[in-house]
Amino acid sequence: MQVNLRTGVLFEIERKLNFAKKTFKQEEGGYLVGRFDGSTVEVIDLSYDPKAERSAGSIRFREEHLDEVTEQLRRRDSSLYIAGTWHIHPPG
Repeated sequence: MQVNLRTGVLFEIERKLNFAKKTFKQEEGGYLVGRFDGSTVEVIDLSYDPKAERSAGSIRFREEHLDEVTEQLRRRDSSLYIAGTWHIHPPG
């Protein structure tokens, strides 16, 4: 299976990573949003869970965030789904 990330998604992850290097003391993350055509996943967007349970070494997303993202995707475009998760570690 091939995975493609849209440029905007890569830019957003890189932006969060650069910011994290300066300020984060805990992990940050959310869901990757994409489409699947049978052989390729195209990641087109990402979510961020500001109320996730987090520490310097772990992150746990809230079920409510999963429900919120799923409902947003259902309303936005039925071909979109949660393709995975992303997270970044604090420096050190």
